[in-house]
Amino acid sequence: ILLNYSEFDNTYKHPNLKQRLDAAYEHNKVLELTLQTTWREDGNMIYDILDGQYDEFLRDYAQVIADFGHPVLFRLGNEMNGDWCPYSSYNTARDPLMYKEFYKYVYSFFEKAGAQNVIWIWNPNCDSFPNFNWNNEMMYYPGDKYVDVVGMTAYNTGTYYASVGETWKEFDELYEGLYYEYCAKFQQPLMITEFSSASMGGDKNQWVINMFNTIKDYDRIKAAVWWDGCDWDANGNVARSYFMDETPALLDIFKKYLKGSWDRDVYA
Repeated sequence: ILLNYSEFDNTYKHPNLKQRLDAAYEHNKVLELTLQTTWREDGNMIYDILDGQYDEFLRDYAQVIADFGHPVLFRLGNEMNGDWCPYSSYNTARDPLMYKEFYKYVYSFFEKAGAQNVIWIWNPNCDSFPNFNWNNEMMYYPGDKYVDVVGMTAYNTGTYYASVGETWKEFDELYEGLYYEYCAKFQQPLMITEFSSASMGGDKNQWVINMFNTIKDYDRIKAAVWWDGCDWDANGNVARSYFMDETPALLDIFKKYLKGSWDRDVYA
């Protein structure tokens, strides 16, 4: 699975969507395609989308995916309960109904295009920021008709920002409660759409080993995608190192345990 982000780049056409889809397929990848709005100084883009200003863009976007014909995992406006997202209700008059209308509006273009190859992922963040009732993730749920897979996102951010309360959290600490909560709330398959562990504050190698030894027990999680990147601080320094190949030893652990997904003797 190849995680790929796209944006409402203009009002008429995504510049290279077909190339992205084709390139992934040629390399035997299934694209986890994410579509987001962006920040603007002259208002919130989500209102313009609902006003029809991006209809041509959405018609083209949905038709390109429908014509592609192969399965596409599609996330629209992920982490919507986080105030860092322009489509969060924090940025739309504290009204999560705006997000649900946005989600259903975009969905309608895929319906009209006959894009039966799309697997719709609804994907809140593990915690809501701010943590108010009106910003709870369930306030953003568009309904079972519009969701094929429920996405989960929680990171071990480490202790680079310990001064603002960030702590080292093991995989179980992040996902066990979330998993059973979602099992109770949703009938759809679950997917960790993106996750990772930082380095500062604990043993990243052991974190990854613990993750592999635990995740196999969560049988409703059908896929998990490691975010191989980093977060930067205000001075351009790496704040949270999420790289898979950060050290040769860490890369060897991934090779061993990914092989173990097929060869269970590795877990013995």
